[in-house]
Amino acid sequence: MRVTIIHGFNATPQDHFYPWLADTLRAKGYEVQVPELPLKTGEELEAEALLKLMNEKIGLLTHDDIVVGHSLSAVLALRYLEYVEMKSTPRAFVLVAPPWKVGASEVQGLFMTNLDYDVVPWKAGEFVVVHSPDDDMVPFDHAKKWAEVLKAKLVDVPGNDHYMGKEYPILLDVIEDLKHHPIEYEPGASLLDAYKGIR
Repeated sequence: MRVTIIHGFNATPQDHFYPWLADTLRAKGYEVQVPELPLKTGEELEAEALLKLMNEKIGLLTHDDIVVGHSLSAVLALRYLEYVEMKSTPRAFVLVAPPWKVGASEVQGLFMTNLDYDVVPWKAGEFVVVHSPDDDMVPFDHAKKWAEVLKAKLVDVPGNDHYMGKEYPILLDVIEDLKHHPIEYEPGASLLDAYKGIR
């Protein structure tokens, strides 16, 4: 199983919890990538160019993919899900402390248009929103809104603020749980197979 970690704005793959999570997952046998992306506030974000760069670095998503996006990059991860071609439905998207809206003009490219909420929830097997009620950068109501529109599981862990520390075992627990439990609902699974039994 492959895990892609999308680092936050004004950060690199060496910051926050990214190295710990990547190393811990690799030790458990996961393939992990943390692509370095030009994500800096103060510079105008060109969403189309950024998504093309992500496509070059990440590539197609398959049923063995879990994508973890942190803070603004949780929204970027969803934009990528909407943008990229896929061979099959990726296993899950984990959104860590995701903002619903941001007023800063340089990142408005992420929010210029709404995601297609009728389509995006069906493009991954599962969504999980991880947030801390005491986050002083992104209000907890933002997490509730994402959980509602994506029909996501909401994991709230007090004391983790905006997830900018070095280790968060809850993130490892969420990924391990996703790996080991079956998808509860696969699109079309409830439909009768009209061709069953035909040779």
